[in-house]
Amino acid sequence: MTIASRSGWAIVAALGFGAACPPRALAQAIVVAPVTLHLATGHRATLLRITNSGAAPTRVQLRAFGWSQGTSGDDRLVPADELVIGPPFATLAPRATQVVRLLLRAQDAAAAPARERAYRLMIYRLPDPAAVTAGKRAIQLRLNLSLPVFVDPAAAPAAAPPAWRIEGAPGHRELVVVNRGVRHLRVDALALAQAGGASVALAGNGSRYVLAGAERRWPLPTGLAPGAAPVTLTVKDGDATTTVVVAAPAS
Repeated sequence: MTIASRSGWAIVAALGFGAACPPRALAQAIVVAPVTLHLATGHRATLLRITNSGAAPTRVQLRAFGWSQGTSGDDRLVPADELVIGPPFATLAPRATQVVRLLLRAQDAAAAPARERAYRLMIYRLPDPAAVTAGKRAIQLRLNLSLPVFVDPAAAPAAAPPAWRIEGAPGHRELVVVNRGVRHLRVDALALAQAGGASVALAGNGSRYVLAGAERRWPLPTGLAPGAAPVTLTVKDGDATTTVVVAAPAS
């Protein structure tokens, strides 16, 4: 994942990008709900609740980033001033809950795009200032949580199913999906099988979002037979399961 500023610099950070199961906990002390935020057409605001389930006070910072995906499927984040957070900082007493409001600025809400807009809300748990003052900075961990935020497109045209294909040379084949719709696609699990073969779960295919107009890739096992029967692909999104038939890889 790349986080880039508007001035062009970029850093790479290991921040949790998988889909969450509500409620989601940060370091087993901070619980947030909901874990996916959504702004329907005609709505500019939504609410998030952050609860400190620990026995000590804790501080958090919240920041909003515009979210896009590159041609290789990498996630790209750019600071998003149009998504206003109130409050952006909070100190939570033990067992206390902070309600946070996300507001899309009026001019940005009015300019509804043809495709769904995607953002990431980053929640940072900040070090305890008392511990830092006491010289314990080395053991203070800044733990991060990333929540998806989706803004509906201006209209809802007929749904376009995602396009799946297999490409690449033998030994280096990939399963590719292109999201041709105007809303995101979520892929929680993937498994494939050829006729007469056992179903194989694809490695490294933890929960993934494929944004509108974007694509994702998964490496395929080397034993996939070229020119054989089509591949049957099982796609899971939460409790929903879809079966897709994909053309066999070329020789």
